Amino acid sequence: WGNKQSFVGLKGGFGTIRAGSLNSPLKNTKDNVNAWESGKFTGNVLEISRMAQREHRYLSARYDSPEFAGFSGSVQYAPKDNSGSNGESYHVGLNYQNSGFFAQYAGLFQRYGEGTKKMEGYYLYNIPSLFVEKLQVHRLVGGYDNNALYASVAAQQQDAKLYGTWSANSHNSQTEVAATVAYRFGNVTPR
Repeated sequence: WGNKQSFVGLKGGFGTIRAGSLNSPLKNTKDNVNAWESGKFTGNVLEISRMAQREHRYLSARYDSPEFAGFSGSVQYAPKDNSGSNGESYHVGLNYQNSGFFAQYAGLFQRYGEGTKKMEGYYLYNIPSLFVEKLQVHRLVGGYDNNALYASVAAQQQDAKLYGTWSANSHNSQTEVAATVAYRFGNVTPR
């Protein structure tokens, strides 16, 4: 309730199948990446929210597996959202949790990235919002949480093939790393 997801689905021993407006596996890792809860007003100070730029909610279908020996996973498919040719995206998430230790992997694969549109015809102002032809985002998060001590490290790699540039083989890669440590004193958590 109150997380802006809306969906219909089935849940059972086989896992959970949902269709609707769903968080991506990248968005599901955000609490372990951004424990500081920085948002649009504090993001320029803490800079952690910049790592979360690819976290979205998609109109999609998603399967979440049941947990087995601490492991769980999810796959998600989002059809194109009127963003041009082949704008669909594929998402994957893998999770592990045991005795306070946790690890998460989330991946996004998309052709004609978020908000992009292929230029059709010649119009002076027909400029795509992003010049991304192929996009991959990989995030790995690991840490420890024992209800008093919390520590996590996250690494994210984005790789995009650009179009609409002078060079036929333009690539843009970006690697980001974030770390956070917190210790809880009852209801107070200094970070």
